[in-house]
Amino acid sequence: MDEALEKEREKKTKCVVLDVPIPVNKGFVDHCDQIWVVTCDDRIRLKRLVERGLNEEDAQRRIAVQMTNDEYASLGDHILDNSGSIEELNEQVEKLIKEQLHERGIRI
Repeated sequence: MDEALEKEREKKTKCVVLDVPIPVNKGFVDHCDQIWVVTCDDRIRLKRLVERGLNEEDAQRRIAVQMTNDEYASLGDHILDNSGSIEELNEQVEKLIKEQLHERGIRI
């Protein structure tokens, strides 16, 4: 990742997005100007995991060992709620990208 980011710096890329499951210090967080956190209601997370083939007990165990929405949110500069449809999440992401790039004088 360090090499890829350095190449982008050399090319004077104005914006790079890192899509990571868990932001950590001495890793992704140290490379970022902003952290965008995606949260989801636990009931919806459970339902989605079961729909993907996990049994309910395994899905509950998986959720239990992950950070809570509040813990994730405490890491973020911006919080996106993924309790709705993928289209709704995409709308939130696009809106925030436009706002943040505009604030930095970067045109799309």
